[in-house]
Amino acid sequence: MSELVTIKNDLWQFAEPEKAKILQRFFKAIPGGYGEGDRFIGVKVPFQRKIAGKYYKIIPPEETAKLLRDPFHECRLTALFILCLQFEKGVILSKTSSICFFAKTLSYDAPHYAPLCHRKI
Repeated sequence: MSELVTIKNDLWQFAEPEKAKILQRFFKAIPGGYGEGDRFIGVKVPFQRKIAGKYYKIIPPEETAKLLRDPFHECRLTALFILCLQFEKGVILSKTSSICFFAKTLSYDAPHYAPLCHRKI
């Protein structure tokens, strides 16, 4: 089983449907709201941080990129926690490639990162 599937399974174990409803209202995930279209499973942040701490050393960048593009808010936030841990600990990505990876994964038009992102990640 891939790390991606394992992380998602771990997140779903902490899912709280009532919390998901509260988060949808808080983030205004309604038509016209700033969180329009965002989906939630109701996992509290401490559990997301715990899961990130469990997997940040072993998840490959391609899997993290998929997690960053997941339709569920908690999956994306967990991916960001993983990237932060990898960045802080220097586990997989250097500081320069961390910035490039993040910018490219989210398809941001980031010309100010161009000098840093000269190599393929």
